[in-house]
Amino acid sequence: MQELGNVGAVENRLDHIATNLSVTEENTVASMSRIHDTDMAKETMNLLKEQILSQAQQAMAVHLQQSQEHVLGLFK
Repeated sequence: MQELGNVGAVENRLDHIATNLSVTEENTVASMSRIHDTDMAKETMNLLKEQILSQAQQAMAVHLQQSQEHVLGLFK
């Protein structure tokens, strides 16, 4: 009888361990998903920032060239 009780106790502990592992797995997957989503958002923002900076540099270069041409035109 005592051995049957011991087997039942071990089975109970194993059930709790399995439940805890299942919850841990779910939490880990959810955390990894949030990390991945966060990184994608951050990288998208970084890409947009770099594109805006590049466009601004190009616009400044065009403006500078036009200004130089205008100044040179004043001397003609």
